[in-house]
Amino acid sequence: MNAFRMGKLVALTLGLTLGVVFISPVLGQESAPVAVVEAEGVATNHPGNAGLSHDEALEAALRAAVEKASGTFIQTESEMREFQLVRDEVLTRTEGYIRSHTVLSEGPDGDLYRLRVKAEVVREPFLKSMDQSLSTLYRRVGMPSVMVVIHESTAEGPSRLSTPNVSETAIRQTLMQNGFKFIDFRTSGGGPLLARLTPGQELDREAVMDVGRKAGVALVIIGTAQAQEPQPLGNGKIFSALAVVTLDAIRTDTGQAIASANASQTMAHPISSQAALGALKKSTAKALDPLMAQVSYAWVQENNQGKVVEVKVNNISYPRLVELQKRMGAGMSGVRQVRQRSFRQKTALLEVTATATPQKLAEQILAVAPEEWDVEVEETSAQRVTLRLPDVVAPLKPPPPASSLQTPESSDSEESPETR
Repeated sequence: MNAFRMGKLVALTLGLTLGVVFISPVLGQESAPVAVVEAEGVATNHPGNAGLSHDEALEAALRAAVEKASGTFIQTESEMREFQLVRDEVLTRTEGYIRSHTVLSEGPDGDLYRLRVKAEVVREPFLKSMDQSLSTLYRRVGMPSVMVVIHESTAEGPSRLSTPNVSETAIRQTLMQNGFKFIDFRTSGGGPLLARLTPGQELDREAVMDVGRKAGVALVIIGTAQAQEPQPLGNGKIFSALAVVTLDAIRTDTGQAIASANASQTMAHPISSQAALGALKKSTAKALDPLMAQVSYAWVQENNQGKVVEVKVNNISYPRLVELQKRMGAGMSGVRQVRQRSFRQKTALLEVTATATPQKLAEQILAVAPEEWDVEVEETSAQRVTLRLPDVVAPLKPPPPASSLQTPESSDSEESPETR
């Protein structure tokens, strides 16, 4: 599988307004290179400026033609029918997609101006634009780190455990073309876990997730890949092998599996071992398509609704905590909810539902916190932000009354060491 095919499958949302399903073509089918469609564009009628009315309506009609043609370029696979992915930014422009067009009719309709076209929409540049959608969405959600762990085996036994195997390499190569960042499982403490595996034994998923959490990984792709013993065909000079691959994508913060897929493929080759390896690559590629479509759908939802980030604040008094919560709720964009989970011995745990990444969230908190508090960021990870207030902080003071220039007494319930 290559990035072009991945792009056809994962045409994802950035302009989240019109719902259009963008999913890969049925395997083995290729759609026509050009789609001929009719579409109508509606714009404001500008009395005395027919040219402006025509141009705006034509632009809307051509955009509608591209949107309509997308249905002939991309067809729904049965396992993807439940995922309604909204349109990608490719529909916000028509340049390069329209080969030719003919205006069928146009004219004012009250306050509106209607124009109908017949257009030839070219398939290749449209799908090439869609190629970039996964990488764009990945950047939008903060480029979370990914870890891949596949327990792979052939008829000859388990694959080498000290280096990435065929299936892991295929996944990494494909996603790296879309800009994904990876953290290696083996060098992050997972090597001994793999070394203890015996033939036929399954991975300890909780142990794998624990390695991922400690490494600061947001998503773990975990699975199995098994190639059966190649069988000779015909005169025995060609061997055919069948491989089965099962993949799950699991969030490390919640342990939730947000995607799951499996696939089986065969491969023929004069060398039996190459037939097995080729079948593993093909099966992995086929399973990765729907897996990443589901992951992308989850990211789309997260981008709209926000995700929960734990914010730990050390050395903060309760009055200051209350003030910080107010400022976070009122002065930070993309924050849906700020909930206090606990407060003990000047350490607060907050659950913040926000569309921003933890790193961006930390920056926003520094911006809304009073400057005299001198808040420091101690750590940011895929699911957590840790902050600290210094041992000596200026007293929390309300703004002075408009009628007085005198500084009021501190509203903090605890005296600062500076005021003692």
